[in-house]
Amino acid sequence: MVAQGHEAFRLPVGNERDKIMRYEAHLSCQLDQAKYELEILQKPRQASRNCKTNQEPGSGAERRMDDGLLSWKSTVAGPG
Repeated sequence: MVAQGHEAFRLPVGNERDKIMRYEAHLSCQLDQAKYELEILQKPRQASRNCKTNQEPGSGAERRMDDGLLSWKSTVAGPG
């Protein structure tokens, strides 16, 4: 039963539903990428805290981040 004064909730039909599903999939991919990038950025910080050393700009941490992003993009894009 629907309370008085409220319209019944209806699922979008056809094309609208497809658009929403594509949008949701796109947002999910963006969220996964953001989480992956955050993990990459946090690893050098955690390592430097454990080692008590500071890394200079252009050090291995930046190269590892670039390598990680490239590998993430290749796994998302798939082969070829």
